[in-house]
Amino acid sequence: MFPGRIYVFRAWMEPKGPFINEMMDWSALAAGGIELTFIDGDHYSMFRPPGVSQMAEKIVAALAEAAEPRKKYPNAGN
Repeated sequence: MFPGRIYVFRAWMEPKGPFINEMMDWSALAAGGIELTFIDGDHYSMFRPPGVSQMAEKIVAALAEAAEPRKKYPNAGN
């Protein structure tokens, strides 16, 4: 199990239904939890503006948080 948090990016225009797991089953692998972010567009257009900017903002924030993992996840790397 990964001791930190996993960031999952999903497109707003994805299939929805009772058998679709929004977390794509990542939740069982992250001791630090999951942060789910929906990005404008579909699976392909989310990698173009404005979706790419939305992802970049979240990635920058996640990297800043990860710069000090021992504060949030004292068991990280053990």
